[in-house]
Amino acid sequence: MNIKLFLLLIALSVILAQPISAQEIKAKKNKTCKCAEYVKNRFGIARLNNSELKKNGFVKKSTPAVGDIVIFKSTYGDGVNTSRGHAGVIYSIIYNHENKCYKITVRGANQKGLLPNEYESEWGCNNVSNNFTTYVTSSNQKKLKYWRLKKK
Repeated sequence: MNIKLFLLLIALSVILAQPISAQEIKAKKNKTCKCAEYVKNRFGIARLNNSELKKNGFVKKSTPAVGDIVIFKSTYGDGVNTSRGHAGVIYSIIYNHENKCYKITVRGANQKGLLPNEYESEWGCNNVSNNFTTYVTSSNQKKLKYWRLKKK
């Protein structure tokens, strides 16, 4: 075997043997998740409580932004679990100036309304969607919290 072919085969084997990412590993181990589990997996945090979020560089905000963690109280309504609430990540926002409200779309696990084959898999969860949209008004604003990761 000539040296050029030998080196080419070695280079090719190195490229093919590259380790797969943590995201790819998690995708292979997907399972049905609760909403909080999806958020914890996505941000690498242990719990969704004030002290854990602050410890991991999140700050509470009064207005939503794409990428924020949003935590709904169980009293929020609009299909939110009445015993545990709901958590997800803000996927999109539209502000309605006329009605002075936000329309937010939440990406998360264990959200209402889809058939099992319509969900996506990511961050170790096989039941992820952008299927939860709600209107945040002055009357329900206190029933949810926005947590934003501080910029470094």
